[in-house]
Amino acid sequence: MLLEQRIFWTLFGLGLCYLGLYSDVRTDGVRNGYLCFLGPFLVPAAVVLRYRFFPLNPYKTVAGKVAPARKATQDDPDRKRLVELLRSSAAWHFTTKRSALLSGILMLTSMLVVFLWPARIVWTTSPPQVLIVGLIIGFAGAVGFVNTELVCWALKTWAATEQAQS
Repeated sequence: MLLEQRIFWTLFGLGLCYLGLYSDVRTDGVRNGYLCFLGPFLVPAAVVLRYRFFPLNPYKTVAGKVAPARKATQDDPDRKRLVELLRSSAAWHFTTKRSALLSGILMLTSMLVVFLWPARIVWTTSPPQVLIVGLIIGFAGAVGFVNTELVCWALKTWAATEQAQS
């Protein structure tokens, strides 16, 4: 199901990043310069650190506990294989590459924003809530972006290894 909806969820996560980092939070049409230039580096770096210290385990999320997968026992070999794959070094490298791709996309967008609306960029840290809320929303979008890509990668990799073993 997720593989068919991959494009939607990837774009949704990217859109949430854009909303957090580039939206007009203060309603006067002004964009924060710090969010435009530091956000594309800080948000993906935070995602990489999140996956480094807390690897994805879809069975420990809220959706995983409510979904029919909770009926599977802890001894289920398929369940163990998926979690093992998501905690592997290959998954870590994939996550790092996707976060770098996201950083590049966001940095190109920052350059476009500055080029198209240079008068609307303000370099200020007041109010700091704007920076914090923007980074949190951007982080949530980046996690959604990388989660979708990582789970789809794991399912495709798992299918390829199962087919090769058959």
